[in-house]
Amino acid sequence: MASRVYTVSIGFGHPRPNAPQHWVLITYPVGSFNCTYYHTTSGTRDKEPYTARVEANKRLDSFAFASVRRICYIAEVTLGEVIDAARHAKPVQSQRYVLDILRTLETKDVVPYGTTKMFERRCGMPVIIEEE
Repeated sequence: MASRVYTVSIGFGHPRPNAPQHWVLITYPVGSFNCTYYHTTSGTRDKEPYTARVEANKRLDSFAFASVRRICYIAEVTLGEVIDAARHAKPVQSQRYVLDILRTLETKDVVPYGTTKMFERRCGMPVIIEEE
């Protein structure tokens, strides 16, 4: 049986006044509208700690996104790398959280080299890389 091919994308939320744009890493089988979101919630608006969330069975054509940008295609067997990177990324503001996941995936050759740098330029927040 052939492995399914998945798309890795970023969903960009609608701009909000005095707040950074919400980013969501998205994976979905090619040709499907059902996807999985990897993002953080809370923090800035609610003054509570950020919480990392992995939400399956979401809609790709959600009105929550101003736009969706495809990054690459991956084999189904590589989805575990995405989930692992999301689970190990520190829950921080959504743009930084997605960038941290992309940085990890880039080092594992899951997403193309230079992907993180390309999206850092679009980031509305200062990029802070914390050393362990």
